[in-house]
Amino acid sequence: MDFDIAKNKTKPRIVVLGDSFIYGTGLDQNETFPMALQHRLPDFEVINMGVPGYGFDQSVIRFMYQLPSLDADIVIISFF
Repeated sequence: MDFDIAKNKTKPRIVVLGDSFIYGTGLDQNETFPMALQHRLPDFEVINMGVPGYGFDQSVIRFMYQLPSLDADIVIISFF
């Protein structure tokens, strides 16, 4: 999912981290969990940061490196 690093100041930002289940491997982008969340919460900006093959530790490390630039209000970390 493409997104602007600069946060939209009018909407809180939700970042969803995880593996291929969050990324949506084999799904259309509109069928992913983060997109379903975006549809249910239109007043928020939801960012899908799922990566196929990532474990919990890799998701956390990615988030730690990108945390300052993401300026997330809510973070959801999911793993299966």
